[in-house]
Amino acid sequence: LRNLASVNSEGSLNAAFQPNPNGAVNALVAQPDGRVVVGGAFTSIAGSTRNRVARFGTDGSLDATFNPNVAGTVQTLALQADGRILAGGTFTSAGGQSRTNLARFNADGSLDTSFTANVSPVAALAVQADGKVLVVTQTAAAASLIVRLNAEGSTDASFPSVATTGGLASALALQ
Repeated sequence: LRNLASVNSEGSLNAAFQPNPNGAVNALVAQPDGRVVVGGAFTSIAGSTRNRVARFGTDGSLDATFNPNVAGTVQTLALQADGRILAGGTFTSAGGQSRTNLARFNADGSLDTSFTANVSPVAALAVQADGKVLVVTQTAAAASLIVRLNAEGSTDASFPSVATTGGLASALALQ
């Protein structure tokens, strides 16, 4: 197995699951219905062309209808309560349209054109209960900045951006 595996409930390797992506898988998110979305640096997975984002059904098969087509690396994924999927990383387009480092997809994998954000490379995402999104970006100065976005992707001016010092942040969790 290469870059992605599945483990059965008792802990054994699911040998039937053979996606063999041709690049790193950096993130995954399980949807409530049991399907799994993966993101990373791959351009092929389960024998099909998929640029950096793919979805697998509960039976482990590639979802042929789901193809967000991201031009660059996906580092993190987050699922919103309404089923939409956020993807962050270092990329220049998604779904055939210009998107810099952050995009949102509808549940069917199509680009949500109502969401636009302008952020530095994204290392981590967390979705708040109110739908606002916390984003960890990595700046050119080898520092991280935590910002909060409103539901449509604009910067939430009421949230004071937080800069890290002494290293890059690469994970985020809500308490």
